[in-house]
Amino acid sequence: MLLAHADLGYAQATQTTATPGPDAPANPYDAPAAGRVAAVEDGQTLSLADGRILRLANILAPSGDEPLADEARRALSDLALGREVRWAYAGRRMDRHGRLLAYVVDGTADAGAELFQTALLAAGLARVAAQADTRDGLADLLAAEDAARQNRRGLWSRGFYRVRTVEQLWPVMNSFQIVEGTPVEVEQLKERTYLNFGDDYATDFTLVIAARDRKLFETGPWKLEDLVGRRLRMRGWIELRGGPLIEITYPEQIEVLE
Repeated sequence: MLLAHADLGYAQATQTTATPGPDAPANPYDAPAAGRVAAVEDGQTLSLADGRILRLANILAPSGDEPLADEARRALSDLALGREVRWAYAGRRMDRHGRLLAYVVDGTADAGAELFQTALLAAGLARVAAQADTRDGLADLLAAEDAARQNRRGLWSRGFYRVRTVEQLWPVMNSFQIVEGTPVEVEQLKERTYLNFGDDYATDFTLVIAARDRKLFETGPWKLEDLVGRRLRMRGWIELRGGPLIEITYPEQIEVLE
């Protein structure tokens, strides 16, 4: 996959705020989209020698005390530490924590080099996580994630990261999850669209799409009403609003399995 537009999703999953070093340019975009990696903070965050902080867009790697966090950091270190890297900015180019967002490759590699994101996904050390303005290139990332899951690589060998059914979400509120289930109805309201996975909104799982986001679904490969009765795989932040809920902002959050 070529370097392309992308962006960081799931700000809720961010655990630290970047503090650029004293040598960082006043405007991070004034410097070239390249630099030497001085440190690897975790499986998705690079500190550059010039003080800028670079976040690998569109993936969510284990961090903190989560299982395989050390393995993810080491894998990214093997790819990047002490090396020159180059990148293509990801949509808005910076997250709310002051980190640059990008697809990243080895700076000495030829055109078409494998993205660091793809390498981590293929090793089973990250999951795909994006937002509506980070959609370019997601198909390739999802394919790499799926291959790792099918082969039970990395985090896919751990129950902590398993794909959950819609009935298994109560213990994992306020976390990023990949979920499978079959909606029983779609409810179109003025401000929101709901895909309900049961008859009781107070306890059953729901997908919700705000009116401002519905236009992205109008030109997709399927219409929302066509999803009823089909097995879906969904990804996002699990919230509790009555029952468990994921807010859907772009079509690639939903994969149609059958």
